[in-house]
Formats: sequence, C-alpha cells, structure tokens
Amino acid sequence: MNKSLRIISLLGLISLVVAGYFKLINSKEVMWVFNERKLAEDSGVEIISVLFGISVLIFLKITWKLIDFNWGLKEIKQQEPEKNRS
Repeated sequence: MNKSLRIISLLGLISLVVAGYFKLINSKEVMWVFNERKLAEDSGVEIISVLFGISVLIFLKITWKLIDFNWGLKEIKQQEPEKNRS
C-alpha cells in the first residue's frame, strides 16, 4: 500500500512539473524566439529551461526525502506498540 501511494504521489508531482514546463515553453516570449529562429543567439530561453529543470530536480529530491522521513516515522511508531506487547 505504501509503495503504491508513493508511486502515485511521484507521478502526480512529475505531471505537475511537466505541465509547468510546457506552460513555460508555450509562453508568447518563448514562441517568438522560436518563430524568429533566434534560439541560438538568445540563450536566455535555454538558461531558463536549465534552471527550471534543476529547480524541479531539487524539489523532487527534497519531496522524496520528506516522504521517506514521514513514512519512516510512521513505521517506527507502528513498531513501538509491538515491542511493548512482548
């Protein structure tokens, strides 16, 4: 149950990130750069894309650590009553 919940939450986060990235790509300023074929000259779009990707990876890493930490605490709390019984 926990692994399926973890996978579903990770897929949800990835879908939000992908939606945000395509929203960034489809903005008018970026489309103007693509239409004018100045992408090679204006590397601002590439820098924004790289920074966005790095920030997403950091966000996913922190979120994954928090999810693992919270589930670890739940497992410890569930194991404590079992130890007290024996």
